Amino acid sequence: MASAMRKMAVYLGLVEDDHRYDEQYQDEYGSDEYDEYGAEFIDQGEARDVVRPFALTRDGSPGVTAISRWQFQTYYPYFAPHASRQVIDSSVDRYGGGRPAVWVPAATFLRAYQLHGGYTPGPLFALCVLAGLAGSASLLVRRRAGQAAREPALACLLFFASGVSVLLVSDVFEFSWRYLLPALVTLVPAGALGIAVLIRAARARPVPG
Repeated sequence: MASAMRKMAVYLGLVEDDHRYDEQYQDEYGSDEYDEYGAEFIDQGEARDVVRPFALTRDGSPGVTAISRWQFQTYYPYFAPHASRQVIDSSVDRYGGGRPAVWVPAATFLRAYQLHGGYTPGPLFALCVLAGLAGSASLLVRRRAGQAAREPALACLLFFASGVSVLLVSDVFEFSWRYLLPALVTLVPAGALGIAVLIRAARARPVPG
């Protein structure tokens, strides 16, 4: 909810500092208009958040932390105000440990890998979701199937339900690209199991004639 309201204020250009969107917007526009715009924008924002991981590209949008925040850099990134150069330098002076540094050859390699194929494309995520959904739904369609056929479907349901639950719950509060990490270990196995279930079901179907 808080994420959606922040996105609404930033998207509409009502506030520059998204940390003060709530109080400033209500003061200027009133609680009734705030609730009206808020309810409409929350529905649109949450819908976009749900489908965002399946997009072909991962472009930035207002109110969403840039994906570059989670990508390897060839320099040490600073983020104001809590992780600015001044804050970090003063912490190093106080506690020791040396200034932050980057191993440039390794960082360059990892960044190139990450930006040029070292990630799971959105359409592949979508395929995994559809396959996982189909494999899970087979439990309802093929209720009389044997234990050997039901076990992969049950495993598919476990992975699929876990992945969808984690992603939807996180989207309610705030969308972040880092929350896609659970999808790598849930939706991808669910998709693989779903495809295996569908192949097994196709082979078990009796041939006419």
